[in-house]
Amino acid sequence: MSSYLNSMRKYATFSGRASRKEYWLFALFYFIFGAVAVFLDALLFDAVGEDPGPLTIIFVLVHILPGFAVLSRRLHDTDHSAWWMLLYITGIGIFILLIFALIRGTEGPNRYGLDPYSEGGVGPAAAHGHPQGGGGTDIVAELERLSSLKERGAISEDEYAAMKARALDTEKLA
Repeated sequence: MSSYLNSMRKYATFSGRASRKEYWLFALFYFIFGAVAVFLDALLFDAVGEDPGPLTIIFVLVHILPGFAVLSRRLHDTDHSAWWMLLYITGIGIFILLIFALIRGTEGPNRYGLDPYSEGGVGPAAAHGHPQGGGGTDIVAELERLSSLKERGAISEDEYAAMKARALDTEKLA
């Protein structure tokens, strides 16, 4: 439920990244609440068939922008531009977007932001030996990796400085 609420709070945030968990929990609650809206329309307004009832219309209108925003962030997590959402128009493109939503996001920072699984260098990524997790990786290799990401434009100067400071602090604690 918190992932759904988080996505609703970020209703117009098209930058950054969304994990698979955030995206799919948003989708799950969207369909549950949508089914409830359809049921209530049928019960209260006798809206059955092709014409949606007022609750369903309000529900869809409230969720259009947050739905596109969370999909945009999910595409960013897989290192794809949000322009890929235009594939919705083609019909078959829905399957391509489904694949993008299902695949694992890029590990570590990419051009759209930090890994959603490694807030501040801790979390599931750290447990799996992810370089950003400080899981016993060589500090020199980590600094070289960060420098390479900065040179390629995958992370900004500010992100580089923050990640470098975290890596150095992690090394001091080890």
